[in-house]
Amino acid sequence: CDSDEFFMYSMFALTMVFLWAFGIPVMYLVMLLRARSKLNPTVDPKTGSKLSALNAITARYQPENTQQLKHLSFLSAKYNSDHFYWPFVEILRKLSLTGGAIVFGIAVKNDVWNQTIYGIMVCMLSV
Repeated sequence: CDSDEFFMYSMFALTMVFLWAFGIPVMYLVMLLRARSKLNPTVDPKTGSKLSALNAITARYQPENTQQLKHLSFLSAKYNSDHFYWPFVEILRKLSLTGGAIVFGIAVKNDVWNQTIYGIMVCMLSV
């Protein structure tokens, strides 16, 4: 455990854990931001005029838009098109509930009550 090779692998593993935990949600947010105009169409691309609410809903479900947004449907299908970023918020909430509770528990010597209070506070703040 004291060798340079062990240190190198442990730093690599730690980097990958953070990259996985934060990189995937950031990637989802970037993908949703890039598709924002199709997820929440507010301007007609042909005329440049503002769409009414009914026309915006109709524009979202045009065949060309649904085909282009198919790969994002697992992220955006459950949410209102105005709140296209909400899957990112949900992923961060879940990450803070699991990872944060583990880190918080280690910091306070695995005190279950403090972890429970932390979890309740995260849930209350996310409402």
